[in-house]
Amino acid sequence: KNSVRATKAVRLTRQYLGSGVVGLDLAGAEGIVPLENFHPIFDLARELSLPSFFDNNHVAMGLLQLLLAVVIMVINQRFFISGFKSLWHRAPNMDALVALGAAAAFGYSTFALFAMTDAQVRGDADAVMSYMHEFYFESAAMILALITLGKMLEARSKGKTTDALKKFPGCPLSPPHHSSERHRRQRDMRTSHSE
Repeated sequence: KNSVRATKAVRLTRQYLGSGVVGLDLAGAEGIVPLENFHPIFDLARELSLPSFFDNNHVAMGLLQLLLAVVIMVINQRFFISGFKSLWHRAPNMDALVALGAAAAFGYSTFALFAMTDAQVRGDADAVMSYMHEFYFESAAMILALITLGKMLEARSKGKTTDALKKFPGCPLSPPHHSSERHRRQRDMRTSHSE
């Protein structure tokens, strides 16, 4: 059971790190987080800024955000699988709430991307800029990343608590002590002599 907890904590850590790195890239692409402020971690991101192709190409920026959000949603697909299964069985849990929130933000943003593309085809620059502010891809991604962070911290604290409880004698989680082992042997010997 300990190895299961450790494996879950490692899996959640990897899931969170993947979500966090891609999520910061998404937030940087959105312009929410200026990545150059995260010195020295994102020096490379500053040097590898977006190509000039993305300058004033709002549809391309929207597609980039959509792709980065999809990566995070695939990394965190367990929320969607568990959440929608629980909804299907009419027993919603927290994963259902997370999945619905992320799916709603992603769905609305995808709609805004298609509407913005249509506005660009029509040549309506004001509508393009209006729809550009309707993207919530980073919200969908951050919901998943932050809930994963919470689950990772919970798994780690459960593991530490279990390890601490195992150190207390008499606790059902602690290994048997030599004295209790000795008492059991003595009881078994008395039982076998009386027969």
